[in-house]
Amino acid sequence: MVVGGADLETWEITHREGGKHSTPGANGAGKTRLERPGNLRRSFVAAGIAVQFDLVAGMAHDGLRAVETVRGFFADILAAKRGR
Repeated sequence: MVVGGADLETWEITHREGGKHSTPGANGAGKTRLERPGNLRRSFVAAGIAVQFDLVAGMAHDGLRAVETVRGFFADILAAKRGR
């Protein structure tokens, strides 16, 4: 999981209960994109699912700024597979 440390906007991810884009309980997962993946991570870990959680300091909701972090994740995975 990768999230920006400055991804704090709520207008796009908080929906009025019963509204067109509402999913029951979704707002309870956290107020921001920074909180929601953290909660999802804890849920995965509690279920025994291994998770890598990368927080990109100073990044808002900007996928292109996360590319290097994602590239590093996959490089590590591929290196581990080659080492087996």
